[in-house]
Amino acid sequence: MKKNPPKQQCGRFDRVTDEQIRRWRVLPPEVKQRVGALKAALSCKVGFHAHNNLGLAIGNTLAAIEAGVDLVDGSLRAMGAGGGNAPTETVVTVLKRL
Repeated sequence: MKKNPPKQQCGRFDRVTDEQIRRWRVLPPEVKQRVGALKAALSCKVGFHAHNNLGLAIGNTLAAIEAGVDLVDGSLRAMGAGGGNAPTETVVTVLKRL
């Protein structure tokens, strides 16, 4: 029987990034897979911060929530750098309907 490797401690490690995530070229299924992998590998809280460059900030935030993320970021009226962020008021409205 194969044992699962122990979860890694986060310590001072507080940010995970790769080129695709950094440039916000991810779709909801990819977000769900990546967040799920982080949750399985780490013992600390995992957060998600979506940009709206592809118009997917809400979809990606919901995918992260479905994958068990602990914290999500948003900004009022989606005011953020570049394409903006997930609008907090929309995220709250959607979560109330789930």
